[in-house]
Amino acid sequence: MHFSELRADVLALRRGDLDLIILALGVVILINVNVALSYQAIFRGLGMEASIWTLIPLSAAASFVNIVAPSVGASSVALFATEARRHGHPVGRVTVAAMLYMLFDIAGFVVVLLAGIVVLVRRNSLDAVEITAAGYLTLISVVLGILFYLGLQSAERLEGALVWLARGVNRVAGWLKRPVLLAESRVHAFAVDTADGLLHMRRLKRNFLLPIFLSLTNRALFIAILLLMFLAFRTPFSAGTIIGGFSIGYLFTIVSPTPAGIGVVETLMPLGLVSLNVPLGRATIITLGYRALTFWFPLLLGFGAVQYLRLGRRVDWELPKN
Repeated sequence: MHFSELRADVLALRRGDLDLIILALGVVILINVNVALSYQAIFRGLGMEASIWTLIPLSAAASFVNIVAPSVGASSVALFATEARRHGHPVGRVTVAAMLYMLFDIAGFVVVLLAGIVVLVRRNSLDAVEITAAGYLTLISVVLGILFYLGLQSAERLEGALVWLARGVNRVAGWLKRPVLLAESRVHAFAVDTADGLLHMRRLKRNFLLPIFLSLTNRALFIAILLLMFLAFRTPFSAGTIIGGFSIGYLFTIVSPTPAGIGVVETLMPLGLVSLNVPLGRATIITLGYRALTFWFPLLLGFGAVQYLRLGRRVDWELPKN
């Protein structure tokens, strides 16, 4: 359905500096390694050990399912839970680890987004579209934070909140004449597993500064790719242009109704760059090159990782003996 977007992205890359584009491809691979390191740090904080060579394909597969089943990161949580259940690993802790990564990932972007909003305000480029999308992302972050807080308190509180949310979702589905989306029995089991994992995290009292740092590093690597696109297509820029442009592009990648913002980012990101004084032609080709590297290439890697996992490759998370 989106072959024309892919073709345009590839044609855009052919017009850039090949050396810088190859360097940007290397940064994309570093992003996947950085994500795997983030998962590894979170697992370690929950009292589990996982090989980085195990987590690299798993994190690539998680990125793939987030694209084909967009749900602000929740699809990757389901993938981790499924792999844990299939191989007999503690589902609760693995689920909590995947959810913590999602929370840290959003929190890391919110930090950069605040800087981007400052840039857009100073340049009189902030409009209702960006404000609405940022508000939606903030709401998601607040809801996730509240759920984690309740889970740290008790399984009963977390279950009550999740059941309330499930009933609300099912009520909306009923209004739309859709079948029940969330069974309360599954919500109960999920709440118990999740609360168990959070309780273990609270007992360990581990420091989660490393995952937060890696989340910020991940954002910095994406910004580096956008910077390389400006250099590859010989377009003048300032730090504010890079941060503001990245904030707009990544924001609509997350909150877009289409998978990973396909079609939406390609439309809105060039307009955002134009508002930051980038010529329309250059803004368009920079966006297409950026999307080729941050969407299509990871999509290909993720598809390969999913096939690798489907071959029955065992995913090992080891619990410490003590």
